[in-house]
Parts: sequence; structure tokens; C-alpha cells
Amino acid sequence: MRLAAVVFPCLVTVLTGCGLVPGDPEPPADGFRVDDGVVSIYVPLCANETVNGAEIRRFDSKGGGHVQWRGTRVRDPRQHLVVLDASGWIASTGKFRYEVGMSFGVDVDGSVRNYGGSFLNPDAIRSPLPPGQYDVNGTVMSADEIDAQANCPSRATTAADRDRVPDPIDG
Repeated sequence: MRLAAVVFPCLVTVLTGCGLVPGDPEPPADGFRVDDGVVSIYVPLCANETVNGAEIRRFDSKGGGHVQWRGTRVRDPRQHLVVLDASGWIASTGKFRYEVGMSFGVDVDGSVRNYGGSFLNPDAIRSPLPPGQYDVNGTVMSADEIDAQANCPSRATTAADRDRVPDPIDG
């Protein structure tokens, strides 16, 4: 079962008062993919929106969790395809390799919205997927299909820009 992107920012709901209430818009759909154990998330950034950071949290059998990987300075904050390993980040800690059956959650901190989801056993991300395709709640979708659901007034990048994987040296 995937949980909304508000899971991690709102874990302390009682203390922060954070949460969805009736009438709140649904968080935008985002897409996941796995390539050689590395998880990536496609986020439908709107104009002037950037990615600030990301983390992967592993869940144990009792429902507790701990951060296994964290990125704090992304190489390209306008990049729609957020690769969740050191290659896409100037600063990151830890390491995470996806294996089928793992329970984990992803939180991507955007400048306007948060993105992410949770994968609890026996859920799995569909893999392998063709290039440019992402698992969105069990449905395979393209970046354009994900963007179409984002309700952004305009797009500042092209499909080629969105799907470009940043060069680890040049950014």
C-alpha cells in the first residue's frame, strides 16, 4: 500500500497539526522506477518549483523506521527524475539498494510540494520498466502522463530535460 507524500513530514501529526483534511487537494502523482537496485522517483515539478532534499526510510516488521539514505544538496534542483543515490547529489549520507519485498518509504522535499510514497510488504515497484516509464500506484505511465495529472499552470522544461539523468561530474 502506498501512502500519500505527507507521511514523513507529518509523522508527528499530534505535535505539528499537519495532515490532510476534507477539501484539501490530493498530492500530485509521482512515479517510481528501479534500475540495478537504485530507486528513482519522477516528480511533476511545476514552474519555479525545485527539489530541496530527499530521504529513504526502511521500515521494520514492527512498523518502526530509520533513515537509510539522505540527499541534502541535489545537483540539479529542477530535475524531474530524482535518483536516490549519491550520483545525483552533491551531499548525501548512507546507502540504499532496493530488493523485492523491502518495506520502505521515500520522501522528496520540494520547494512548493512534497512527493513520495511508502512501499509496505508485499508491495513492490514494477521492474524492469522501459526507459521513460514509471510505476504510479501500480500503473505504468510516462512522464507526460504524470505531468498531465499535476495541475500545473505551465511547464518550464521539455520532455528531454525531465528525463535527463544528471551527469555526476557536470551536474
